[in-house]
Amino acid sequence: DSKSGVKQSFIAVDNQPFAPFNGNVDIERTGEYTIKVYSTDNVGNVGDTVVYKIVAAPDVTFKIDNIYFETASARITGNSINNLKEMVEILKNYPELHVEIKAHADSRGSSEYNLELSQRRAQSVVNYLTSRGIEGYRLKDKGYGDTQPVNECVKGIKCPDSKLRENRRVEFRFYLPKK
Repeated sequence: DSKSGVKQSFIAVDNQPFAPFNGNVDIERTGEYTIKVYSTDNVGNVGDTVVYKIVAAPDVTFKIDNIYFETASARITGNSINNLKEMVEILKNYPELHVEIKAHADSRGSSEYNLELSQRRAQSVVNYLTSRGIEGYRLKDKGYGDTQPVNECVKGIKCPDSKLRENRRVEFRFYLPKK
């Protein structure tokens, strides 16, 4: 109503001075922001200041080198657990984030087998994360087989295991769901 409704809201981003809020917040860089908001009403009362912490980031994909599986298996080896524990902590600290687990294989074996194996490996990572309390709706698994090598080691090319290992990888693509 005209006597007690919100007259104006004010916003401050990262300790800048408060300015009238027009309904949009311009984010100019990726990273963490502190946003403070308060409002006044039509009779001059000032509301409490509310503080929000937000993280602005584009979709980010990164590779974790130390997620290993038993040979020709989707069973995660023990020396991979510390890296997965770190992933659990990240996801617990940022509950708004979703993640696509992208598993890749090297070029040995048939492409059909590599696709199926990489899908099972991606699902193994999802199973580990959900068993540690991460909600399944935040996780998406996708196996790519040998379709996205990061080097010249494709079918028909002889490569040392060190080069093949580069293609056997798990990547995590973090994103915020579209509303």
